[in-house]
Amino acid sequence: MKTIALPFITLSTLAALSFSQTARAVTWLDCTDNVGGGYCVDGSNHSTNSNTYGIYASAQTIGVSGYSYGGQAIEGDVYTGIGVKGIALSSGLGVSGISSSGHGVYGGTSGYYGAGVYARNEGGGTALYAFSEGGSGYAAYLDGKIFAGSAFKPGGGSWSDSSDIRMKKDVKALDESLDRLLRLRGVTFEWIEPEKHGNRTGTQIGMIAQEVEKVFPDWVGTDADGFKTLTFRGFEALAVEGMRSLHNENEALRSQVSSFEDRIKKLESSRPIAVAGFSGSTLGAAGAIALALGMVLAQRRRSR
Repeated sequence: MKTIALPFITLSTLAALSFSQTARAVTWLDCTDNVGGGYCVDGSNHSTNSNTYGIYASAQTIGVSGYSYGGQAIEGDVYTGIGVKGIALSSGLGVSGISSSGHGVYGGTSGYYGAGVYARNEGGGTALYAFSEGGSGYAAYLDGKIFAGSAFKPGGGSWSDSSDIRMKKDVKALDESLDRLLRLRGVTFEWIEPEKHGNRTGTQIGMIAQEVEKVFPDWVGTDADGFKTLTFRGFEALAVEGMRSLHNENEALRSQVSSFEDRIKKLESSRPIAVAGFSGSTLGAAGAIALALGMVLAQRRRSR
């Protein structure tokens, strides 16, 4: 085991820290004397050459591995190149970072086209793998916008959100949910530039953000290029209340029909009439049915 005991090392050259061999070039860096904080290894590359790196490692096991108890296990800062790059040649890990309370791997970008953490898969493996052993931590915590051509969850399930009543206030029932949903319009369309939308070519199904904004303005946002975005917030609650409205209307109609049937029976039993070959029961039933249908139609017109 090769151990190098250093209070702190900072390398700022063309390649801040570059190793390439089948095993670990430096097995361990002991920075326990670094009581003032900071990093055990800091790769800061200030070169404007886009082919330079803050920290670069190529190995058959783990390219770059970092362990931290409170800070960042691995962090790389660069202007135009790559902060930290690790390449797994077979089944190893390109970059591995483990932290007990900080960040295992931390990447940030201030440029619009930059990437804080970039992962690429050229085979059958996984471009980016994050694992949480439980507790209150997360395998991945994302705060902000996410762009994905497609999303796949092998285990199924659903996305979860906080919904405990103890975390909410000013709770009110939804009104006119069905009417608001019916004001929306579903359409078919094709993307003008499919390559900017996950290469989804052919006929698509969806809605128009400008139309939705008139009914649910909080569903619509604007991206960095000024184009409208659409996020369905609370759609499930609206659908539940909309179905409740349909159910209540259906039950009311059932009650009316049942009442009309009772009235028809009473009319048939109390006023037998015979006209032009029709028996009293036949004529009475036909008239009562016509009367019932007229009343139902009149009721529905008033409800609109």
